[in-house]
Amino acid sequence: MDADTLRVARDKLLRVFRYLEALNQHRNPAKKQIGEQIWTLWLKNLPDHPSIRRGDHRRRNATDAPESKSGAAAAGQPEEQAFILKVNRPRLTTAPHPPKELESWLERGWEDPSKDISVRTTQNEPGQIRW
Repeated sequence: MDADTLRVARDKLLRVFRYLEALNQHRNPAKKQIGEQIWTLWLKNLPDHPSIRRGDHRRRNATDAPESKSGAAAAGQPEEQAFILKVNRPRLTTAPHPPKELESWLERGWEDPSKDISVRTTQNEPGQIRW
């Protein structure tokens, strides 16, 4: 391929992608109003929980420059308070043990939360015949 043919092909391909982008924006416009969203949760309505911390979320003036770490401390605000929202990662705990009657029916790995639980369909119990 020569350089001119390659340039024309790239130009046509760019036009196709620009058209697809414009079509997607037309069919799926960005929701700009909070009322158009599927759900909302305001910062003031967050639950009181040790793993959720709210900072200063009041609206600031447009003339306020973002504060640096030294600026936050100079303004009398502790450095760690210069945030809007902090959420700690959950602590993983071990799964509670199932009752003894059910434990033998569970396949290995039932305590791993990232895996699906698999259950044995049958189980041999030697010496026990029930009628």
